[in-house]
Amino acid sequence: MSVRLVTLSDLTAIAQLEIELFGEHAYPYFVLRQYYDLHASHFWVVEQEGRLCGYLLAGYDHFAKIMWILALAVSQDAQGRGYGQALIQSALNVKPHQYRAHLTVDPNNERAIALYQRMGFQLAELDNEYFGINEPRWVMSLNALESCSHSELQP
Repeated sequence: MSVRLVTLSDLTAIAQLEIELFGEHAYPYFVLRQYYDLHASHFWVVEQEGRLCGYLLAGYDHFAKIMWILALAVSQDAQGRGYGQALIQSALNVKPHQYRAHLTVDPNNERAIALYQRMGFQLAELDNEYFGINEPRWVMSLNALESCSHSELQP
């Protein structure tokens, strides 16, 4: 397994992975391209034997000292092998212990929630319309001393 920064040539495979895993909530290629143009230094992929198995995209607010994991995806056949953990660690290593880290996750994705909790994230708030009407997401925070409202988490 190797984790590296994304290249432009990775975006097609990432877009396909998005569709496989997230269906109607998948980022379209053009959005991935725009994220690449803006955040390539915070956009990682994980590979095994030359095959792209997953990716992570993070956004940093350097003034507020907040980092958001905007997207994390690992192909179904590669899940459970530590790839997601390696990607998260790459994002956290950018400014270790200097940023509050946040992410959102589908409340039904127990496997992802367990991974995030193993890495120190805590459930902060259930936002019942984070992705739209009847599209809830847990907002999770790393090393949060107490639960805080979603509005307090905004950069």
